[in-house]
Amino acid sequence: MQTRLLQPEDYPTARALWQARFGDAPVYLDFMFSRYIPETGTFGYGTFSDGGALLSMAFARPTAYMIDGRETPAVFIFSVATAEANARQGLMRKTVLALLLHASIATKARFALLRPAQIRYYESLGFRPATSAAEFRGCPSPREGGGELPRPINAGINAYLRAHRLCLLPYNFAAPRREMSMRLHIAEVEADGGHAEFLRLSETQGAYVLYHIRENHIDIDELAAPKEYIYSILEYLYSKHNKPIHASLPPDMPGMAPEQVQPQNLYLTLRAEFTFNPSIPAYSTDAYC
Repeated sequence: MQTRLLQPEDYPTARALWQARFGDAPVYLDFMFSRYIPETGTFGYGTFSDGGALLSMAFARPTAYMIDGRETPAVFIFSVATAEANARQGLMRKTVLALLLHASIATKARFALLRPAQIRYYESLGFRPATSAAEFRGCPSPREGGGELPRPINAGINAYLRAHRLCLLPYNFAAPRREMSMRLHIAEVEADGGHAEFLRLSETQGAYVLYHIRENHIDIDELAAPKEYIYSILEYLYSKHNKPIHASLPPDMPGMAPEQVQPQNLYLTLRAEFTFNPSIPAYSTDAYC
């Protein structure tokens, strides 16, 4: 058994494992392996059997987050998967630890961040809560929205970047976006069958929402808007699609009960000098990558 850095020639087997575990459509996998992974500097680690079969894998994307007002290099871990037949054999742990070791040596990352499906498992590896979010599930009422609903308009990439920046100014662990990363993020959502809309909120303010229309609800992947407009955006989506909304909102969102605020991302320190101030609300719009 061998754990090593994934090479381009490993991508067909990595793609097959990705599809088997996550069920993503071929068009989305085409985008991830032909554009997203190479263009973002993403790297992966895999654990292989003695016969060369890929048993477990994990990917990490170099990025940066605003921590206590400073841009801090990091890696975002995603698409951690183990073949179903090889589950519960410690392979995921072996793979993730090898990925973290490579990230600490080969990049300038001071910490690793991930959004886990199983929080307790990653806590056993040393990860701790970094950001939190208020989980909204349901149909927004007109009382929550209030006033005129936002309306979609055509907007360039600079408008998206400005909305993202203004939305995240008050928070820690907020990932700044540049033009390439914003374009790729929108393309990623659209490659997965999702939608991107820029909304006019007032004469001077705009926002955007990236979302997927599911069979029974709307999944919001990313919402960048001032807090006072968020409920009206949820109401706009509900009025447009007539489906309940699932969204992760800022942890200090008005009207949300304390039990609705849940851990969002976990972090692991890779360099001893990394610290952050937990008294500043920590929130990230990133839902996946």
